[in-house]
Amino acid sequence: MIVGLIQNLEEEAKTNKLMVGEMHPKEIAAVKKVIQNVQKIVMEPAMGQSDLDVILQEVLLVFHNSS
Repeated sequence: MIVGLIQNLEEEAKTNKLMVGEMHPKEIAAVKKVIQNVQKIVMEPAMGQSDLDVILQEVLLVFHNSS
């Protein structure tokens, strides 16, 4: 009974080790890609009120010209 339990635990440990070895690099690559995307977004300058006002004026101009 104890021998069987130990064998099951050893098999489970072996399986877990294989899964971590295979999945870990894929997960790291996915996280790195997310980090790169977030860094690109963070590097973009934030829009201020003046930027928003310009966009609003452009939208209003397009809306007014299409009416």
